[in-house]
Amino acid sequence: MNNHIKILLLEDNPDHLDLFNAHLEMTSFHNVSPDITDSLEEGVKLLNKKKYDLLFLDLTLIDSNIFNTLEKIKDLTEFCPVVVLTSLDDTKTILDIIQKGADDCFPKSDLSPGLLERSIQFNIDRRADKQKLMASEERLRALISNIPGVSYRCALDKDWTMEFISDAIYILSGYPSSDFINNKVRSYAGIIHPDDTEMVENTVLKAVNIKKPFEIQYRVIHLDGTIKWVYERGQAFFNKNGEVCCLDGVIVDDTVRKKMEDNLHELNRNLEKKVKEEIENRMQKEQLLIQQSKLAAMGDMIGAIAHQWRQPLNALGVMIQDIQDAYEFGELDKKYIDEMVKDSGDQIQFMSKTIDDFRNFYRASKDKETFSVIKAIKSVVSLQDAQLKHNRINVVIDSKSTGALTVTGHPNEFQQVVINIINNGRDAIIEAREERTLIEGESEISIDISLEEETITIITENKGKNIPAEIMNRIFEPYFTTKKLNEGTGIGLYMSKVIIENNMGGRLFATNVSDGVRFTIELPAS
Repeated sequence: MNNHIKILLLEDNPDHLDLFNAHLEMTSFHNVSPDITDSLEEGVKLLNKKKYDLLFLDLTLIDSNIFNTLEKIKDLTEFCPVVVLTSLDDTKTILDIIQKGADDCFPKSDLSPGLLERSIQFNIDRRADKQKLMASEERLRALISNIPGVSYRCALDKDWTMEFISDAIYILSGYPSSDFINNKVRSYAGIIHPDDTEMVENTVLKAVNIKKPFEIQYRVIHLDGTIKWVYERGQAFFNKNGEVCCLDGVIVDDTVRKKMEDNLHELNRNLEKKVKEEIENRMQKEQLLIQQSKLAAMGDMIGAIAHQWRQPLNALGVMIQDIQDAYEFGELDKKYIDEMVKDSGDQIQFMSKTIDDFRNFYRASKDKETFSVIKAIKSVVSLQDAQLKHNRINVVIDSKSTGALTVTGHPNEFQQVVINIINNGRDAIIEAREERTLIEGESEISIDISLEEETITIITENKGKNIPAEIMNRIFEPYFTTKKLNEGTGIGLYMSKVIIENNMGGRLFATNVSDGVRFTIELPAS
């Protein structure tokens, strides 16, 4: 694999060139033949013509000094690490060179086969990690741009100072997203209707104080002076000291729904004359509530990503600090660098996989396909794992079947069913704890998967509370919910039954067990 690495060397001293090649010959990259030139002009031509994996650069060339060289090649080396070789053994000069854009710099007097090997390997690996991270960031940006409404991350302060806010804010407010980042032009608080400012602040602070998500409706003032109603759902995230790190959430334009609601109140005052219009508006309102429920679920999933990313981000922060400490104490040897590259790569790969799982979950699929039941369930649990652990709930997946547990359908629809059932179990456990019918501590949701006579059976049990017998036969009805106002739409289990029975040709039913509820899914095996 080392044979395929392309290296460009800009060096105008023949003795130094011979020394470099001699050292290179003694490394695992000895089969690499660098392209060599002694001038910046020729180097630029080569960079325009060919893509290099690594550039070694002499401090001074026959036609350029180092800072002029770095400036001229900056746009040509975005994905090509630049390592400067200098005859000076001056720490300040080395730091200045790195600050001006070089990826690495060391004196030629220190050059050895071992140092050259480590430098090549480290910069090649760092280049690969940078490309992976940029690809992951691009996927995240694309994902966020397709999410309805405005996604944001802000500080808990009077201005709601934005660290990130999606481009959809332009449609909502008339102002570009860049205006709000760090209050560059204006603060988000500045577009909230003055009559709603105090209510918004009090609602958010109340939720933060009890460490719960918040939902709120208020007005914002558009650039053109019009007033829009928005629906916002978000939550605070805390550091290990219990301090608020940031607020994450989603804001959607709720103007149409709010106007319909206002019209509905007007129609209720004239009920006898406008019965037909009232019924039509109620139906429209129900459709809006379903959409609102979907958006709220998406907000929960974004919260799940934030939970999933918190640990690797903290780990990467510790690694970066440790590199500085290792440098100061002279511990930056090959073993340390190799371990650091591997560990940081693992963390970045984990974050990238989280985004891929989230993207796959919301990706629309027109045609049915054959997919693994276990893989689909594990993907859902992986996305929700951090939130479940936050609520001290473990999901245990068990399968003793040796056959292929595959079914035919839409994987993301099946995963939506799994999410609905897990969320029902989670809510039941939390409610049982609040009612003190369940002992505080770790709780469990078990998922058992088996294959028998061409039928795959998925049994999900939670150790929360029973469903009252008088409503057991109604839990799969549309719009039926036992949750408090604004906490449930009654759509989840209804849609789950439609997906399993109408779309996948199976069965979904629920029964009480001794200390909780069992949901059973039966599907024809592929």
